[in-house]
Amino acid sequence: MVTPLVTALMASVPQERSGLGSAINNAISRIGPQLLGAALFVAITASFYAGLERRLPQIDTSAPEIRRDFAPLNPPGMSSLVEYTLEAHEASREASTDAFHLAMLVATGLLIVGAGVNLAIRNAPGVKPPAEVAVAAD
Repeated sequence: MVTPLVTALMASVPQERSGLGSAINNAISRIGPQLLGAALFVAITASFYAGLERRLPQIDTSAPEIRRDFAPLNPPGMSSLVEYTLEAHEASREASTDAFHLAMLVATGLLIVGAGVNLAIRNAPGVKPPAEVAVAAD
């Protein structure tokens, strides 16, 4: 999947700027996955605490101790001596499940978009080198 994308990118960059194009492509390919992972983590966390607040309206999900005791995708109270009710455990489990489902939907959407872009790039007509263009014009 990477080769057609890099080929299309480098074919679209003027030859005198190919070094810069390659450097930008390299930087984006190195940092892109980390940025996506961070964005996905933010989405999971926001979804989890919104779901937890909906299920347990009596707790303040912005409080540091609640955030310490209720972490996304983990059982409540893992880092605390406080015992939580069965209702809190169930609410945390359901909020984690919803957050995980959201993450999978986002990842699926990104994969579909990536596949579409890859398909469009692979089926696009190639750029002819200048020598072939001159010969074709004669």
